[in-house]
Parts: sequence; structure tokens; C-alpha cells
Amino acid sequence: MRRHEVQLAGRQITIQSDQPADLLSEICDYVNNRHAELSSMPGLTQSQVSMLLALSIAEDLFQERSEAADTINRASTETAGLLKKLEKLSAQARA
Repeated sequence: MRRHEVQLAGRQITIQSDQPADLLSEICDYVNNRHAELSSMPGLTQSQVSMLLALSIAEDLFQERSEAADTINRASTETAGLLKKLEKLSAQARA
């Protein structure tokens, strides 16, 4: 594991990760952008912003998982249909 210095929510922190530095930078940018959006909402405490940030990122994760599952299911259905067509054509060619 490598140590990385990153900036999150205006704070410099050290994390340990096996991920490449450019990926960590992209992740931190994503978190910082979401944090900035939520921090701009009036009347929220830092604790509330942190909880909303966690919920917002979790929501994004679940949405991406759902979309990936839909894509996999659609590809599986299309693949099964193509396989049936190939089997039919193969049977016709043998006849």
C-alpha cells in the first residue's frame, strides 16, 4: 500500500491505497465537487453536509449498479436471441 496526500473538503489528509494516484485524484475531485454542492445549501451544519454527502454518493453507487445490471441483462437477452438464430441457421445448413 502506498501513502497518498489528498485534499478533501478543504483539508489535506494522508490515505493509504493501492489505487493509482490519477484514480484517487479523480475520486477526490468527485467527492469535493459533491461536497461543494451540498455545502452551498444554507443552514446545514458540517455534520449534516457529511451525512448528505455520504447518502448522495451511496445513491450514485446504487444507481450505477442498477444501470450496470440492466445493461448485463439486456446483453444476456440479446446474446441468447443471437445464439438461437445461429443454432437455427446451423440446423438449416445441415439439412
